[in-house]
Amino acid sequence: MRPALSGLSGRRGARRIRAGLVALLLAAPWPLAGAAAADVAPAAQAVSPAVTAASAAARVSARDVQIALTDVPDHLDASTDLSLHATVTNASAEALTGVTVEFSIGDRLMTTTGQIRDWFDANDAAPSRTVTIATRMIDRVDPGATATLDVTVAAKRLPTWSFTDDRGVLGLGARLTSAASDTVWLPSTTAWNVTADELRPLDLIAPITGPAEADQFYDADELQRMVSAGGTLSSQLDALDGLDVELAVDPKIVHSIDALGDRATADMRAWLQRLDRFTTTPLLWGDADANALAAAGVTSIDDALLGGNADADTPLVLGSCDRGLGQAARELLTGDRPIVIATDEVADDSADVQLHRIGDTPVIGANHNLQNAFQTALTDADTTSSTSTARITAMATALGLSTQSFSGVTSVLPRSWSEQAQLLGDVLHSLGGTVRLQSGVDILDNVADAPQTTITAERTQGADDELAPLSAVATARSDAELLASISADPQRVRDGYLERIGSLSSQGLEHDDDWASAVQATTDDATTQLAKVAITSTTNVTLVSGSSQIPVAVRNDTSQPVTVQVRVAPSSGRVVTDSPVPLTIDAHTSATAQVPVRAIANGSVTLNISITNDTGDRIGEIVARPMDVQAQWESIGLAIATGAVALLFGFGVFRSVMRAHRERRSRLAGAALPAGTGRGRAPAGERTPPPHADIEPADAAGQGADGRGPGAGEETDR
Repeated sequence: MRPALSGLSGRRGARRIRAGLVALLLAAPWPLAGAAAADVAPAAQAVSPAVTAASAAARVSARDVQIALTDVPDHLDASTDLSLHATVTNASAEALTGVTVEFSIGDRLMTTTGQIRDWFDANDAAPSRTVTIATRMIDRVDPGATATLDVTVAAKRLPTWSFTDDRGVLGLGARLTSAASDTVWLPSTTAWNVTADELRPLDLIAPITGPAEADQFYDADELQRMVSAGGTLSSQLDALDGLDVELAVDPKIVHSIDALGDRATADMRAWLQRLDRFTTTPLLWGDADANALAAAGVTSIDDALLGGNADADTPLVLGSCDRGLGQAARELLTGDRPIVIATDEVADDSADVQLHRIGDTPVIGANHNLQNAFQTALTDADTTSSTSTARITAMATALGLSTQSFSGVTSVLPRSWSEQAQLLGDVLHSLGGTVRLQSGVDILDNVADAPQTTITAERTQGADDELAPLSAVATARSDAELLASISADPQRVRDGYLERIGSLSSQGLEHDDDWASAVQATTDDATTQLAKVAITSTTNVTLVSGSSQIPVAVRNDTSQPVTVQVRVAPSSGRVVTDSPVPLTIDAHTSATAQVPVRAIANGSVTLNISITNDTGDRIGEIVARPMDVQAQWESIGLAIATGAVALLFGFGVFRSVMRAHRERRSRLAGAALPAGTGRGRAPAGERTPPPHADIEPADAAGQGADGRGPGAGEETDR
């Protein structure tokens, strides 16, 4: 019998032996077809002792040695030769000698973003699972000089037999060593057995934000700086021009421009016109942190926090939750609106599944490895743009292959991208051919098949304590709601307060003393605005009738009309009132309500006067007004007046009767005189006194000399 090989048996062992032998042969520094002769140095070429001594004395840092792979193919398959073009640049002040460049491929396909992350994060040492496919040597690279290498490896010589028919991302790389420098590793990738048409497009979302400020709106000067050429808002649109991406816009920016009205500059209007060319979706107002919103008492994502014009099924873009998600924040986010979030807790590295659910709420996991790749492109000074492009392309390719039937590929650019917008724009414009950008978040059918997730993002120690001042905002929100309930435009009041909360909750704000002062100012303003609607008349009242009306003056110093209910509550049953009485007061004016009141008994009573909304919630303090009820004086006065009138009338009747009686007696007396002594002429020389000579003649009005009627005060016989 033939002796068995240790650890191997049958065909599998034989296949592994052949693969190992081929790898060893390929790793040898043999010239390959297509290699440029001028770029290849013999392995045994000597290096002068002087150069060796200089190299030992001054070793070149890897930071000063640059190696680049250009013209890397977008995709590769088992029938296609691999051609690579490499450049080595010496940016140091010392010469590089004895340079060796090894070209490698991964010994397996990568199908997850986690595997691709590890491939690119190997730093200066090549990943352990690589196979060298070619080696090239360079005698010397002088300071500031560049050497080039061209390598072509035939398809049949590539060790890809174990995954010939599979699909994924194939790792490529070049490793440089020399006698005078540290090791330099340059990773790259290509798609294996994949074309662009076979991949789902990448739904890329770019947050459009301004500086984090606690004010409700940006002022005109700040807006002008942002939209001017080179300003942060203009630079963001410049970087994305020509790309099919979706913009998640902070509604605070657009509403701040709208609030200026005619004062908005031409630059501001032009920026809004440019914005309209993109597909857009709203961020939370002020790019708010969900944890801060929950701490401020917000329990649902109202339209005001999304700018007031978002459809019910518009995804809520949170991007990266750098501070984690507390329980209250998770409850706040639960609802019918899909959530787009980048966090480790919703990224399944085993398959890079993108869609999850919290109950029935779809959660689109914007893959955190891909987002970190964008972040690395912005912040890592050691990463070249070509490496960043390769990393992003590889991750998007893996996601496009592994995404399940119920979701698309979604990623959100990090918030800091605006600081280096042009750099990231260049990376996006140079993405590999297998990556197709597409605007709009793609939520496909069969959402119910998505796995459940709990999003257990941990809050950092003390993070919730930083948000403690926002509890005062939650308390003061009741004042804002009360003011809204009496205002002509209640939504305007509610939205304004929510917008201020959103600005205070901005993810970019430091929770320092200035922020705490802004929180307190918002709280105080809510109370102050409500206090602008108040009772102003407080005079005492005396009720001398059985019923009357009590005037109550109310002042409105807010910016819009309000309607209140004026209520008067007596302290005892001596009076009753017909209240409440509705009263509408225009902005910055006063109005008076007339409240009916009726006396039941005399005495002192206190009227407790207040104003409320329609549901009886009190606004401001109760005003106590004393009232003295003296309702009997009305009856007494009426009786006296009636008696006086009756007496005067009776006296007049009596006087008329007496005068008529006297006139009748006078006529009777004249008729009884002897003949010749009547009313005829008296004898000459003799004067006959008139009848009743003792009575004074009446004046023209029929009155006596004393102003009374004829014979007034005299007593006569019948």
